[in-house]
Amino acid sequence: MALTKGFDLAFLVGAGFAVAGAILAAVLISSRDSHEHSKAARSGQAASADAAAVPAAADPSPSARGALRP
Repeated sequence: MALTKGFDLAFLVGAGFAVAGAILAAVLISSRDSHEHSKAARSGQAASADAAAVPAAADPSPSARGALRP
């Protein structure tokens, strides 16, 4: 019993953080942005839009640096 004395309070605090995070996520994520993103993904525009959003200089992949070219 002595080794588990504080764990019930820690569990309740963790559950409180989980509930607060779920509420904040539900409030702060715009449904309009979500709908636009899902429409773009269904039409195939999401891949090209995501690739255009990251400039090649900021892309750390070897292909962006030209390391994979013969």
